[in-house]
Amino acid sequence: MDTQALFCLIQPYQLLEKNGVAFVNHGDGHFSLTKDGEGIEIQCGDWAAIWMNYFIRSQVRGVNLFPLDFSQDNALSNVGRLGRANPGLASTFKGVGGLELDMEMARVFTMSKVELGNGGSRIENLKTAYVMDTIEPVPAHELLELTDEGMTQVSLGKDLERPFYMAVDLKQFKSVNKDSVVPPKIWAAFIVRERLHWNMQNKVLYLSNAYTAKFGLPPNHEILDFNMALEMKDWKISVETVQNPTIVGADQVQVESEANWEKCFAQFMGNPSLKTFNLLRTIEIRRVFKSFKNTDVYNYGTTRKYKLTSKVLDRFAGPSMAATFSELAQALREIAGEDPRVQFCLLMKLEGQVKQVLGNGKDAGKFYFGSV
Repeated sequence: MDTQALFCLIQPYQLLEKNGVAFVNHGDGHFSLTKDGEGIEIQCGDWAAIWMNYFIRSQVRGVNLFPLDFSQDNALSNVGRLGRANPGLASTFKGVGGLELDMEMARVFTMSKVELGNGGSRIENLKTAYVMDTIEPVPAHELLELTDEGMTQVSLGKDLERPFYMAVDLKQFKSVNKDSVVPPKIWAAFIVRERLHWNMQNKVLYLSNAYTAKFGLPPNHEILDFNMALEMKDWKISVETVQNPTIVGADQVQVESEANWEKCFAQFMGNPSLKTFNLLRTIEIRRVFKSFKNTDVYNYGTTRKYKLTSKVLDRFAGPSMAATFSELAQALREIAGEDPRVQFCLLMKLEGQVKQVLGNGKDAGKFYFGSV
């Protein structure tokens, strides 16, 4: 492909926007995709861009690739990063390093095939699955059934001939606490019998039969059975020449940034929704928020024993207290008062804990506060 053709490729951000997909990069390999009230939240560290590139290219061609970290900054320093972060898998490629090793690692990530653990493996030897704690866990009791003999057995409801990844909530088991590292006996026996790859964290069991789980890699979109339609049309994409930025004083930058956050925050408070909330989840807005730290606005109403954030969290903590974004905006007004700077700081302190309710249930499209 010549240079002229290369610059005709559409950027991935543009493709998603043209398809009505809200893509939010939360940082550190954590991002979300939402379209028409449905979507997915992914936490996969160094593999985030690889996940997105494979998802996009499974449906359309002619799209540029996301670089690692979704940013061109210090791109050369990222060469070899996948190999360094996954030494176990990297060691299987003899005499390969740098960019070539990264490409081999990315190729393995795209493999969607079944490979179980070795026969006769002990439970600890099968503990290799990646922990993707953004996946909604299935309550364990929904996966237990009685046999004709009256015995309890595990039934995942999955086609075990196809690669899968799932999370199981084990909080119903009294023997399980947040520090437990081994699943209950019925689950341990099932894992060993089926030779599944697993892991466990905060009372949640993660299971997979995928080849990539053997190496501790995050599940790609196929293994997660995630699909969101994308299409390429004959769009007219405006391409602007990037000029060297004018160097200005810090006072000028502050004025421009503040105007930006005020506009975005006013949009949210005036029309509270996931779309207007996501406008606040940008690097620029977060930088402005950090600039408020150690000010009276940031610390307003907060003492060692009393925090405004606790009052907001108490209203919307967990899926059972899911609410609309309009209710969140109203809570900000009631708790923070009428100063938009105080309201803004209060919301941004909690921004990273906002989780969207997905699916088609009665609470779909609502939000709640979950752990970061």
